[in-house]
Amino acid sequence: MITDRAARVTCTHDRPDACAMLVTVRDGRAVDVSRWPSTRRPMVVTAPGVVGEEGRRAAPEYSGLPAPGRPLTMTGGGASRPPREAPGDVSRVATIAQRVRTTWQHGVEARPSWPRLTGTLARSLLVGVAYYAGAWVGFATTFPGTGVSILWPPNTVLLAALLTAPARRWWAFGVTTLIAHVLAHGQVGVPPAVLLIQFGGNAAQAIVATLLLRRLTPTPWRHTLGSAVALIAVAGIVAPAVASVLAAPAYVQAGWLPTFTAAWRVRVLSNLVSTPALAPLFIAVASRGLQGLREVPPRRVAEFAAVVAGMLLGTAVVAQSAVTPDYRWLVHAPMPLLLWAAVRFGSSGLGVALFVVVFVFLAQPFSGPSIAATPAANALALQVYLVTIAVPLQLLAALVEERRRAERQVAESARRYQMATQAGGVGVWDWDLETGRIYVDAVLTRALGYADHEIPNTIEAWGALIHPDDAARVWDAAQVHLDGHTPHYAVEHRMLHRDGSVRWFLARGAVSDRRDGRAVRMTGTDSDITERKSAEEALAESARRIRELTGRLMVAQEQERRHIARELHDDLSQQVAALAISISTTRRRLGLGGAPDRALAELDALQHRVTGLADAMRQLSHGLHSAALEHGGLAAGLESFAAEFSRRERLQVTVLVEGDDGVIPRPVALALYRIVQESIRNVARHSGAGRAEVVVAIGDAAVEVLVRDAGTGFDVSGSRRGAGLGLVSIEERVRLLGGRLLVTSIPGRGTDLLVEVPLTDAGAGPPTDHGAPSLGVGDVLGRTGGRPSGRR
Repeated sequence: MITDRAARVTCTHDRPDACAMLVTVRDGRAVDVSRWPSTRRPMVVTAPGVVGEEGRRAAPEYSGLPAPGRPLTMTGGGASRPPREAPGDVSRVATIAQRVRTTWQHGVEARPSWPRLTGTLARSLLVGVAYYAGAWVGFATTFPGTGVSILWPPNTVLLAALLTAPARRWWAFGVTTLIAHVLAHGQVGVPPAVLLIQFGGNAAQAIVATLLLRRLTPTPWRHTLGSAVALIAVAGIVAPAVASVLAAPAYVQAGWLPTFTAAWRVRVLSNLVSTPALAPLFIAVASRGLQGLREVPPRRVAEFAAVVAGMLLGTAVVAQSAVTPDYRWLVHAPMPLLLWAAVRFGSSGLGVALFVVVFVFLAQPFSGPSIAATPAANALALQVYLVTIAVPLQLLAALVEERRRAERQVAESARRYQMATQAGGVGVWDWDLETGRIYVDAVLTRALGYADHEIPNTIEAWGALIHPDDAARVWDAAQVHLDGHTPHYAVEHRMLHRDGSVRWFLARGAVSDRRDGRAVRMTGTDSDITERKSAEEALAESARRIRELTGRLMVAQEQERRHIARELHDDLSQQVAALAISISTTRRRLGLGGAPDRALAELDALQHRVTGLADAMRQLSHGLHSAALEHGGLAAGLESFAAEFSRRERLQVTVLVEGDDGVIPRPVALALYRIVQESIRNVARHSGAGRAEVVVAIGDAAVEVLVRDAGTGFDVSGSRRGAGLGLVSIEERVRLLGGRLLVTSIPGRGTDLLVEVPLTDAGAGPPTDHGAPSLGVGDVLGRTGGRPSGRR
């Protein structure tokens, strides 16, 4: 889990304006990725979900993820390392992605080992220097006339370092702070044994506080009200109370305090003052560093400087004037400025202000907030005074910071919500069913061409904008849902635009509040689907035109077939027949005149070929257009086709027609004839069967046609994906008739092709439900024992 480091990534482009990418982490998971020009300062994540102010200003707009395929490079405080492989190398991208995941999940930077080691040493040295400076600050805050330090910053420095760093770095902090402790206390003459016991107590206090705080508060640290309470209770009371048991004997041994109890009390109070006053400031610096100070606006810097100056001046005046009992009330004069610092600058600014108060009080001839008999009692009174103002002010600062974070999150969520709704044309509405008031997103108002204030927030005003043809359907759907008959409300409808045009919307919603079984509130969304509807209408129009053209093509095809068949039968066939007669007549004449036998044989062969040509032309004419179908109806046409096909092919075709085929419209009969014709040809080509059956059942409203074979069968789903023109032609003819097609086949057991078409309104259109026909192929097969035997 990320603690004190940011997961920062750079995406490299072919252009100079490369961009950087920040991964925002919350509870160990990436929750946001922001992108901004690399010329700006990089954004820094110092705690889960907390982004440095410099990054907020550098990247005010959310740009989303980088383009796919661009290599990612981890950066470690300096220039980014470009990928060694060419951009787009999959293995390199996978490696970088794994490093990013490791950083997100475990807080391990995806860097070489030597930068990590260098960073650890540098950080530990800074902690050691801060510990050393804090010790001298503690020496400087010793109350006049006593050996008691009002506050002891070194322990707070060590606590901040441990709390914001992984445990594997603690050893380095221990080494540098031990050296700093020895140097600082050695210079004031503290015996070696005493200073070692002191440091042991300080280290134990910091470790105990860190372990408890990590269990009680979020990791990484976030300054909230709960965290502030835990910090004061654990780091200010519990940990010092435990550690002082170890360190208090050293104070007595050195002669600083007379008893163990006094030593224990003094040490606990010093840490209790330091914790609320300085710990939030030190933790913030340890987490984020000082980089954010560069991005602070000048006006805010000037405001903080004015507060600090006012604190210096006001506290100095208070310390000078409150020496006498008559002016003791002036000790509360700095409170307004402290409140200002807490509210405007948070816990860090408050820590600086409290630090100023302590130093000014101790630099003046001030005996504490109350007249006491001894300097030690005055020191105790000052410590109690500082604790009583620091604790509530820090809690107030935590509340303010928590509120600001919540406001930023709400603002960010609202911004993203607005971006998403604007991009998707989706708006939220909230309908109060008791008052008739309705809140509607401005996205919907603007989609209809109105300004935000032009449409009243009443259901009547918005209902008036629904297209009159859709209004009844919309209100009926809403009422059905309000009555509890449907789980959700969903309806597509039109609304009137300000310019007179029409916009399509998809409304979805649900009752969000019921009282006594009655719906009182309903919320939902409206999505602008005008473009989708336009595309659907264009697609439907295109499909309609295709169907129309297909129907015209088939009609033209049949007309051309009829024309060619008539030409073959009436013209060419007659001419060929006349030619055959002429050849026969010529042969007879030559035979009577004693022509050579060779010439007579050639004439016989020529006559035979002409006769075959006439037969072929007759078959072609019948195939193009069945005269039996045209003059005798569907049954005669099918029987003629079956008989002729059985003679030409090695497939025995039987036909059974049940009912009066005279009721079948001519276009329907022709289409069914072509369907059977194409189906039988498919059986002959692909099934390997020796027998095929055609059953026609003519009812009152529909006609059913079944073509069955006992061949090899096939995979219906597979054939649909790669269907040839035969099946496609059959499907199109059935669809143009408004009928239904069912193909069932079992490999090795044959195929059934069942067609049902209506006898009324036969024409192009979608498949419709014709109801159960009065007579079906099942009835016919049942009466014939499953085997058609002829026309009935």
